[in-house]
Amino acid sequence: MNSNKQTIQELENKISALKEKMITTGIEKGLTHDETVQYSQELDGVINTYNEHFLKDE
Repeated sequence: MNSNKQTIQELENKISALKEKMITTGIEKGLTHDETVQYSQELDGVINTYNEHFLKDE
């Protein structure tokens, strides 16, 4: 259980970091720039993984 909480915390940290990178890149390069879209897609994947862990624990 403790390792699961650690995994959740790691995912939350990764979500925050990717969100910040996506926003910064979107502001600097535009919302449709390849790099912004790449961060968005990576963020979607991490959020999906987070949701799978979260829903599994309920």
